[in-house]
Amino acid sequence: MNGYYVEGKFRGKTGLKDVLPILVPELSYSELEIQTGQEAPANWRKIIHNEFHLSEKRVVVENLLEYCKMDTLAMVRIYELLNNL
Repeated sequence: MNGYYVEGKFRGKTGLKDVLPILVPELSYSELEIQTGQEAPANWRKIIHNEFHLSEKRVVVENLLEYCKMDTLAMVRIYELLNNL
């Protein structure tokens, strides 16, 4: 099977937000202010184009950092799970 991991619960989807709840259900984006791959770059563009007031910019930067931390942790945890199969 070419080394791919297939799980019927994925329903043919392979996106991080699709497979994470199935493979590592204890991790979730639900508590984060930024929760999707569409929100993150949109907020980044607003930051680099100075579309936020300074105080708001600081909050958005922190939110982006938390989102990126979760993305990284999610990928590491999925890798660890698959590597241990």
